[in-house]
Amino acid sequence: NIIEPEELQVVRDRVIYRNLVPQQRYFLVARLIDKAASEEAGEIKVLKIRGEEVPAIVTPITMPNAVEGSSTVKFEIDATEIPGKELVVFERVYKYVEGVNPSNWEDKLTILVADHEDLNNGNQTVKVRPRVGTEAVDDYDSDHLIGAGMATIVDTVSLEGLSKEHYKVVGYVVEKKGEDGEETVDEPIMALTDDGTVREVKNEMDADMREASEIMTSATMVFTFDTTEFIDKELVIYEELYRIENNGTETLVASHKDPKDTKQTVKIATPKIETTATDKADGDKEIEMDTTVVIVDAVNYEGLVPGDTYTLIGELRDKATGDVVKLSDGTTKVMVVFEATRDKGVEEMEFEIKTDGMTGKELVVFEELYYGKEVEEEVDEITGEVIVPGSELTEEDLLAVHKDLKSESQTVSVRIEVPDTGFVVRGDEGAEVRWMLVAPVVIAIFSFGASVGYRIYKRHNFGW
Repeated sequence: NIIEPEELQVVRDRVIYRNLVPQQRYFLVARLIDKAASEEAGEIKVLKIRGEEVPAIVTPITMPNAVEGSSTVKFEIDATEIPGKELVVFERVYKYVEGVNPSNWEDKLTILVADHEDLNNGNQTVKVRPRVGTEAVDDYDSDHLIGAGMATIVDTVSLEGLSKEHYKVVGYVVEKKGEDGEETVDEPIMALTDDGTVREVKNEMDADMREASEIMTSATMVFTFDTTEFIDKELVIYEELYRIENNGTETLVASHKDPKDTKQTVKIATPKIETTATDKADGDKEIEMDTTVVIVDAVNYEGLVPGDTYTLIGELRDKATGDVVKLSDGTTKVMVVFEATRDKGVEEMEFEIKTDGMTGKELVVFEELYYGKEVEEEVDEITGEVIVPGSELTEEDLLAVHKDLKSESQTVSVRIEVPDTGFVVRGDEGAEVRWMLVAPVVIAIFSFGASVGYRIYKRHNFGW
C-alpha cells in the first residue's frame, strides 16, 4: 500500500458490501483522509493538495438480486507535494432518496446505511513514500567537475515526509555507463579511500528521530577517494533511506537512483598540462652558444585536487633527432614535487645545460605529470628493519604528458655562431644582424668606387 511522491498516482479502494436490500438503489461515497492532520486536529480532515480538498467519489450501487456486492473507487492525485503522508480511505453507503442528488450526500435527507471509517485500519491506508533528493558537488568549488586525486564529493541529501521514527541514510558512488546511463550497474565503485584502504565508496548515517524536537529535513554525505582511476568518467551518487524497526529490522522506504539526474552526477576531470620554455637570462626563446645556460619551463596545469601532491618530470630533446639532451650535471631529467594550491595553476622547472657545440640547434622540453611522489626507503640503522617503505612512480600514476617536437611554445634555439665585426644593425623586428662577411665586400666596393671617381675627376679637370 505505497505510492510514489510523484504526479498522477492512483489510489484504488475495493469496497465490499453485504446485507443490502435487493432492487434497492444505493450510492457509495469514498473520501481520502489525511491521517496525521486528523490526529492533530482531533477530527476528520480530508486530504488537501495545494490547499484544495480532494473531492469525494460518489458511485451508484444497484442490487439486482443479491444482497452482497463490491465496487472499486479510484482516486487520481498529484502526490509530489505530500511525501510521507498516510492516506486513509473512508467509505459510506447511503440509501438513494428520490429528489436528492447523490452528489449532495451530506444533505440532511440522505439516509446512511453503513460506513467504514477507521484511521488505524491498515487495509484502508495508503502511504506516500518519503522523498529523497540529492545534489553532489566538488568539495573544493561546489561544481560538478572533480579533480584527479584524493578528491572529496559532498552530497546534500534532502529528506521529505519523514516522521518521528528511526531511520538510516545510506549513500554510495556508482559509475555511469552507457548512453544516458542505461547500462549503469547498481553497485558501489571500489577505490582507495582516505583511510588508506581499498573498499566500496559507501557511507551511512544514523537518523534517530523518535525523540527529536524537529524532524530532519536534510543530511550531508561525504565521499573521499582516489579519483585517478575514473578520469573522464561520470559518477553518480545513489542514496537509500531505511526505517529501523524496534526489533532492528531495516526496511527500505525511499531511494534516489537516477543515472540521468545531473544533480546526482559528477565528472572526473582529465588533467592537462601545457608548457612554455624560455631563456632564464632574458625571457626570450634564444639561448647563448658555448656557455652554461638555464632554460625555464613554465608548466600550466588543470584538473588537479587542491592540497594533493603531484610530480612533474621533464627532459630536453634535440628537435632534429629526437635524442635526449644531457644536462650540465650529466643527468637527463628534472623532477619537481609540488602541492596543488588550486585545481589549476603554474609550476616552473629549470634545466641547466652546456651549449658547447650546439650552435643552431633547437631544443624541446618534454613534460610528464604524475599523481603522488617517489618515496625513499628508510631503514633502521640498528635493526635493519624498514621504517618507511620506498615507492616509485609508475605508469599507473601518470596523469598527463606534453611531448611535441613541433610545439613552438616548448622550443628554444641556440644562437648561431657569427664572427663579430663590431658593426651591428637592427632588423625589422629588433633582431641583431651582424655584418660579418658583408662588411669587407662593402668596404672594397666603397674603396674601388672612390678610386674610379678620383681618376675621372683628374682627367676632366687636368687632362690626365
